Amino acid sequence: MIIEGKHAEVGQGIFISDIQEGSAAEQAGLIVGDMILAVNKDTLLGSNYDAAAALLKKTEGVVSLVVCNPNKAKAEEKAADGAPARSPTPQPPKEPEKPRLTGKSVVHAISPSTSGKLAEEPPADPATAPVNPGRESTIEINKDKMGLGLSIVGGSDTLLGVIIIHEVYPDGAAAKDGRLKPGDQILEVNSEDFRSITHSKALAA
Repeated sequence: MIIEGKHAEVGQGIFISDIQEGSAAEQAGLIVGDMILAVNKDTLLGSNYDAAAALLKKTEGVVSLVVCNPNKAKAEEKAADGAPARSPTPQPPKEPEKPRLTGKSVVHAISPSTSGKLAEEPPADPATAPVNPGRESTIEINKDKMGLGLSIVGGSDTLLGVIIIHEVYPDGAAAKDGRLKPGDQILEVNSEDFRSITHSKALAA
């Protein structure tokens, strides 16, 4: 069973609310609280309950789900904070974006829209432009000497197909800037097209 909800860390999405004992979902390792990002090759980011339920209902045979569990990731971070650490920061679920040598990064991103439609937006100053739901936005982030501090999922070589922000680390430039959020899709970084980039290339970009 699924529900449409909003998580404090990752925002609006479709979450697993109940799993029947002995079901295929339980055997596959899914747990209550998992956020469903995609079903087969169809993304659920920005989808409402009716759209998600209809998509799941029409699936047949082997179903591939892309999921993440923000609660589990948070619990793992807290556990890492309380244990002897090998590095200054907890290990993220996905390798974060590597620091660049340049002082600024220009990011072209889009935030999920509840309506599923893209809205027109006039050009805005990248240094101050907001990232609004359903609108493509170009923003400029001043990194100083720190990295962007993003954990990403997806890529052209995954079922998700696109690059999505999974987490914004509190000690990174993106968190300090405050405009990028979990669930936002990254379209470009410093003029490099992220629409069809693989996951590994996005990490190395």
